[in-house]
Amino acid sequence: MPSDSENLEGVADQALLLLTQMKRNPDVMPPYNEEAMRACIAKMNELYSQNNEVVTRLRSQGERASRELEAVMICRNEALQHIRRCCLAYIHARAERIRSYRWRFGGVLPASIKNNLCEAEIEFFNEYCSSLAEFQAGIGENGVNLLLSTHPPKALYVQAGQLIGV
Repeated sequence: MPSDSENLEGVADQALLLLTQMKRNPDVMPPYNEEAMRACIAKMNELYSQNNEVVTRLRSQGERASRELEAVMICRNEALQHIRRCCLAYIHARAERIRSYRWRFGGVLPASIKNNLCEAEIEFFNEYCSSLAEFQAGIGENGVNLLLSTHPPKALYVQAGQLIGV
């Protein structure tokens, strides 16, 4: 039976692997790894519960934690924060990639990409498309299509002249 630290290492490694997969494949959207995310969330809940139980017990007894117990609680909290940061970075990287797909493919995702998204990500893409369309429609009288000119101009400055006596 694996010990608690081995179990923690496995989940922390899984959390880091989620992020590594996103960085390793910049052109491909890997499938959403729900199993690893659930394992990370379960481990975070477990670590939080363990620390919460210790704090509750110490408060009810009116005692202070020993140095060893403080060290264990700090380690649990650091592990929890590490897993949390990795999961948030994974979700953020996926969201940024989904936003870039809106600009690259327009309002319709190719099936190869859509199959690798979870329901929440598909909903996010649709809401992002709606927000962008609403923003574009609100500019000027007829709206503006921001997808027409996605490349910056070659010259940064435009030379302008003034007509005198007009």
